[in-house]
Amino acid sequence: MIHGDSGAVAALIKVLEQGPDEAKTNAGFALGIIAGSKKHVDAVVAGGAVATLTKVLEQGSDDAKQNAADALGCV
Repeated sequence: MIHGDSGAVAALIKVLEQGPDEAKTNAGFALGIIAGSKKHVDAVVAGGAVATLTKVLEQGSDDAKQNAADALGCV
């Protein structure tokens, strides 16, 4: 977990679900950075990010789709 708390992951997922396109792009990037660390990837998966990132791949802007794909590549 991220410092014993998955609050950051939950907040980023909420942005992916409800935020404006630019914020979704940045949230996907941030989740990719977090998931890129082996000690944090479980928090990303357990937080439900895979389904949300997949939805971004289907409906997001081109930049958001790229960051979502990169993040999913880390899990």
